[in-house]
Amino acid sequence: MPLTFEQMLMFLYMLVAVMLIIVLYHAIFVIVDVRKITRRAEQVTQEIQSVVLKPLSVVDQAMDFVTDFLHQKKKAAKKHVDHE
Repeated sequence: MPLTFEQMLMFLYMLVAVMLIIVLYHAIFVIVDVRKITRRAEQVTQEIQSVVLKPLSVVDQAMDFVTDFLHQKKKAAKKHVDHE
């Protein structure tokens, strides 16, 4: 029994439909994996940010303390010079 052109075309359409279903099925898994990777990357970014910002915050507070101390010392020295 020879295959007709219409039968071959119908077979190709079914084959394309099956392949499209398989591609969509895999695309769902890829999208889910990308979302997991993105979420994990965001967590890692937040952890790195907290690790970097903690020492910077301590240094900023120390600098504020030192500058305030120096300003107070300068004011005290200026008052001492003015009284003499």
